[in-house]
Amino acid sequence: MQFNLQQQASHRNLSYLVAEKIALRILSGEFVAESILPGENELCEIYNVSRTAIREAVKMLTAKRHVTGKTSYRYQSYA
Repeated sequence: MQFNLQQQASHRNLSYLVAEKIALRILSGEFVAESILPGENELCEIYNVSRTAIREAVKMLTAKRHVTGKTSYRYQSYA
């Protein structure tokens, strides 16, 4: 049971780090405002994480209004 809790906490931290990295790329202009971000699979490859981690990261970014909702399995960024 404790391993499962550690795994969940680790996953949350990973999602947070990915969200931070994506947000920095949006704010720096590397991901252009009002453009479509790379798809989930490409983001998984870029950050070497699971789709679940990407989805959690995008949820965080949506809450902070760095990205809008899903469009054809892609997310639109804005600064």
